[in-house]
Amino acid sequence: MTGMTTAQCAIHLERFMSSINKDGLKSHVEQLLHSPVRLSDRFPAGQHWCCFEFSTSDERRSVIARVRLPKHPGWRQKTDHCQ
Repeated sequence: MTGMTTAQCAIHLERFMSSINKDGLKSHVEQLLHSPVRLSDRFPAGQHWCCFEFSTSDERRSVIARVRLPKHPGWRQKTDHCQ
């Protein structure tokens, strides 16, 4: 098995990102804060994580949700990695 191309890695990541239940995360944060929140765009948090920021409308409170990215499809073989 050869390593994945950059394009293949991007497609794999986008599929995962689209599978995240952002509405479920938002609902959970709203229950925690007892207030409606808005969701930021995702932002990176190291090689294996992405984050979302949820802020109340008055921006006095916020929650950062950190989501673990999936293991690379070729993680079992040291030679399989995004190039």
